Amino acid sequence: MSRLQQDGWRGRPRAVPLVLSAALAAAAPTTVLAGEAAQTAGSNAATDATKAADSAAQSSISAVEEDRRLAQRIGRRLAWDAKLAPYDLEVQVNNGIVNLSGSVSTMAESHRARRIADETAGVGGVVNALYIDPALAPFDEGHAPAPPDDQTLKERLQVALAHDADLADETIQVEVDDGIVRLDGTMSDAAFEMRAKRVAKSLYGVERVKSELEVSAP
Repeated sequence: MSRLQQDGWRGRPRAVPLVLSAALAAAAPTTVLAGEAAQTAGSNAATDATKAADSAAQSSISAVEEDRRLAQRIGRRLAWDAKLAPYDLEVQVNNGIVNLSGSVSTMAESHRARRIADETAGVGGVVNALYIDPALAPFDEGHAPAPPDDQTLKERLQVALAHDADLADETIQVEVDDGIVRLDGTMSDAAFEMRAKRVAKSLYGVERVKSELEVSAP
């Protein structure tokens, strides 16, 4: 065998390490990129999970706060009612479901309390746990406090109308003079006019209701 042939034979194996090195060099960036992609995906998943947890926590806080506000609205409405004001009624709300507890003197008053809660905007249901105690004395037996002044009565009625499930979107002007309420405005439905008058008459301290409400043409 010639020297050239020997050198040629011996030269070919020397290229193998170079080829392997080139292959490893080419594969290394791919491995690094794959690792970085996996790390990025894991980081994004953790971020998404944190955002989802924060969103769920915020929603839970918002729901609790809305329940608190709803209980406060209903509690005030019951305390302002002409028939229910003498009673110490408790209102609890959980996910929009109202629970009424306490005692009233008649079944009619119990139904009245339930209706007031049920007609409040945002209520999803009412559990009426009121106890009927005929021994309790209503206002008409000499236990009535002084009625609210006209300005207080006006403010209470405005709040009651604004939080009513059917009347919240209606525009109703309220004026009170010596306990006499005047309602003015244009209603979208005749049934809403009747309801507005009923809400006004229900408040403690209202002597009479004058309605100048008009129903808009369909």
